[in-house]
Amino acid sequence: MENKFLKKVELVGVLGHPENNFWSPDDYSVSGAMGCFAEESSTDIHQRHSIDGELYKGRDWEGTKELLMKETSGRGHGAVLDKGIFSWSIDNLTRESTLFLCGPQYASHLQQSLRRASAEKGFREVDFDSEIGEKGFREVDSKEGNKIMEKQFRLYDDMKSAGIPTEDSRIILPLKAKTTIDTTWDARELMHLDSMAKRMNVSSDILDTVRIMYEQAENVAPAIMKEREKNLEVLAWMPSNQLYAASNIPIEEMIFRREFEGSSRTNFLIDYSLGMNMSEDYIAKAVIERDEALLANLKHTHFTFMVPMSLMSFHQATRQRTWDQSVEPLEKAVVRGSFVMPQSIRDTRYANALTELSEESRRYVLNNIDKNRDVIGVIPHNLEVYDMIHVNGWNALHSIGKRKCTTAQWEIRNKATIMGREIKEVYPALGNYCLPQGMIYGSCPERENCGKCKK
Repeated sequence: MENKFLKKVELVGVLGHPENNFWSPDDYSVSGAMGCFAEESSTDIHQRHSIDGELYKGRDWEGTKELLMKETSGRGHGAVLDKGIFSWSIDNLTRESTLFLCGPQYASHLQQSLRRASAEKGFREVDFDSEIGEKGFREVDSKEGNKIMEKQFRLYDDMKSAGIPTEDSRIILPLKAKTTIDTTWDARELMHLDSMAKRMNVSSDILDTVRIMYEQAENVAPAIMKEREKNLEVLAWMPSNQLYAASNIPIEEMIFRREFEGSSRTNFLIDYSLGMNMSEDYIAKAVIERDEALLANLKHTHFTFMVPMSLMSFHQATRQRTWDQSVEPLEKAVVRGSFVMPQSIRDTRYANALTELSEESRRYVLNNIDKNRDVIGVIPHNLEVYDMIHVNGWNALHSIGKRKCTTAQWEIRNKATIMGREIKEVYPALGNYCLPQGMIYGSCPERENCGKCKK
């Protein structure tokens, strides 16, 4: 039967002039770069060299583009590439792919929530004998792996039908579950993403998704998307969390000490620096009066946490782009083999089924990953990974406040509560304001008010 739910990678937007169609996506980088060495504005430069058809030092505009990019991004001046902006709408890619896309910090995303999405990408309306895997998950080249994912979707449906909250029942869904995302990149970070995909041992869906994105960007902006001598320097990119790395030995050693040498799993704070250590009065002024000069000072206060969480919560955390993160490699987490059990499932007849199916998934991956990297996507979202998170003082107010709200998913809310408590222990003046968002903002921004905050 024809697969009606194929992946669709659609380039839906590029940076363009609101009135002048002569501005191509390449032109912003090139004109801006030329403006760094001229008295003219980038608009005047572009008009003189591309629209009026005049020559620049004996070269036409296309030749000028090549020369300028060779001498700028080709020599490692990555800021020139930031002027090339591309936005995609992608459907029927896997959750493992969106975990990869959400790694680099300078891209932005709006993704279908695993917590709130309807069951349309599951099997509630699907005939198992005819369309298995088409909408619900991307199949692997293994009957055993696909059967395990069938079980995962069935268990999800069973738990949801029995009244288990959707945000908890979905924790059994595999990384191969299909999703949709709206994602925006500049040219520099898109090159970073492409380089990561090529250097790392990632799944075929990740490779294919990134390849299509890069080719589509290259088709509309060939000058800026051309690979040159110095524009693929790993040291020049803000490092992404490397969930799909083969190893991260310092992280693994730290996890070993926490797991096997008696360290508490509920103590997350591993390092901190108070920076200016502002007084309680100044922090109150920063928050209550919205004094941005004082808020800026808080960016120089630092807290580093090592936080165990499910892949479901990690996906939320990694989209919090103001956090610096380094993560336990996914394959190492599979070997460690710890899974999160939601409280709403713990005392039900589904607890054993969740545990057994999680272990069955893990055994399958461990037995087959050396032969086929794609099998990692059979792992369910309740697999635990350790996430090393850097939070500055402003994050302590903003992002922790967002995650402590009662509308936040329970697991990430619990983690944020512990982080806020530990901040208060070492910096009470700041910790007093590590509150749910409605309390610190002064009013509740949510549609449904829990009663703790003013509406």
